[in-house]
Amino acid sequence: MDHNIVYKEQASPVAHDLFHPVTTALICQNTLLRKGIGHILSGTRFVLSEDVCEDANSLPAFSTAPDLFLICENCRSDEYAEAVRRLKARYPSARVVIFADQMEPRAIIQVCQAGVDGLCSTTMNHDALIKALGLVMLGETFLSAGLSLPLLDQMASGS
Repeated sequence: MDHNIVYKEQASPVAHDLFHPVTTALICQNTLLRKGIGHILSGTRFVLSEDVCEDANSLPAFSTAPDLFLICENCRSDEYAEAVRRLKARYPSARVVIFADQMEPRAIIQVCQAGVDGLCSTTMNHDALIKALGLVMLGETFLSAGLSLPLLDQMASGS
């Protein structure tokens, strides 16, 4: 998917105004993780939606359509890809970022083909995370080194 074409057609004020709040939907079943991410995002332009999303399959009716979806679940690679496709179909101008501890190279390729806008490692520093989300909102695709290095190693070894 050519992200550059999509983003030029769907440019929004949120992408370019660094002070415009970004309505952010967090898809996460773990209450403790939701609270932690909420704490990290507090005081930033990333404003968490009041609507609790525990599953990408059963999204609530949002009072305001999210600009950004954060998926913080341990899923199989095909589930991640399907969730990204579903979110992109329902909210075409929204960005989608996945948080993961690790991801197999094949899974990274699948979610990138599905249109994910960012892959962030759960070990990222909170300042780096905020910057990564900012880059995603500017239309860049972000892949954290912690998740993408195994893919590069695999490609370099030719396997």
